[in-house]
Amino acid sequence: MISKMLCSQVLRSRFYQSAPILSRFYTVDSVITEWSKKFKEAGIPDPESSVRNIVAHVMNLPKLGDLYLKIDENLKENQYEKLIPLFECRLARMPVQYIIKEWEFRDLRLKMVPPVFIPRPETEMLIDIVMNNSPALNSILEVGCGSGAISIALLRSNSSLQSIAIDQSEKACKLTKENADLNEVSRRLNVLHAKLTVEGGFQPTSSEKFIFDQKFDVIVSNPPYVPSSEVLTVEPEIYLYEDLRALEGGKDGLKIIKPLLTVASKLLTKDGLIFLETHYHHSKLISDWINLNPSLNLEFVQTFKDFCEKDRFVQIRKIS
Repeated sequence: MISKMLCSQVLRSRFYQSAPILSRFYTVDSVITEWSKKFKEAGIPDPESSVRNIVAHVMNLPKLGDLYLKIDENLKENQYEKLIPLFECRLARMPVQYIIKEWEFRDLRLKMVPPVFIPRPETEMLIDIVMNNSPALNSILEVGCGSGAISIALLRSNSSLQSIAIDQSEKACKLTKENADLNEVSRRLNVLHAKLTVEGGFQPTSSEKFIFDQKFDVIVSNPPYVPSSEVLTVEPEIYLYEDLRALEGGKDGLKIIKPLLTVASKLLTKDGLIFLETHYHHSKLISDWINLNPSLNLEFVQTFKDFCEKDRFVQIRKIS
């Protein structure tokens, strides 16, 4: 894979051929200062945050905030030696989440593996939107589960909730199952490996046949929604390492959203809801498309803004 190739090339050229020999003790603070400067000079986004997360990981600290309690301590020599290749991977623009192989999402600790899409901070808002705007919430379907962050967070927020999570990536399905076990919700989460079809259905893998015999109170998704023309303008961390299938949404960004709404019209209960994270230009496009397809029996309800006050999330209702 490209991510492993890039990182391994950097390690061979920068670290293993010229690894520094420790001639002095390094304090946590001095390492953070030194490498934050190097990251900044190399144009790495959020340089100090990147360094702090990697250092906390190597020191095996339960929380990033615990690093402040260790700021004046000396790193052990083996700890410093472990840090160098991880720092070099970050210089190769590998996301921190893949480097340390885990990440926090709300109050969850989730495993992360490339190229499964990394949950973003704004997606955390989607959990509260679903919880605060769903009168009935007993069964939920997540389409495109990735790491499982959304389903698992909702299950942890509601002990009576049952969920089915679907993804076209086998790696994503495996990771969702691992994260469900890690966060003790696996008994209430059924993970299915299947692809959303253009017609608005699911094509299961050859080894996993299923037919939905239930309807859902809520369908939730953070689908691919970035227009094709914008995909290669994203940061190197994304286009070099993450699965672009989880990002690219076709010419207008609605390539997945349209069949997803068709699925919702079939699988939602009456007055059931679908919540989507979308491009900030999509609210009107989605509303217009629903109005042009009255046979779906869907009603556009409202939009919700993200941290930057952009229309990021939409709520839609099944009306009959």
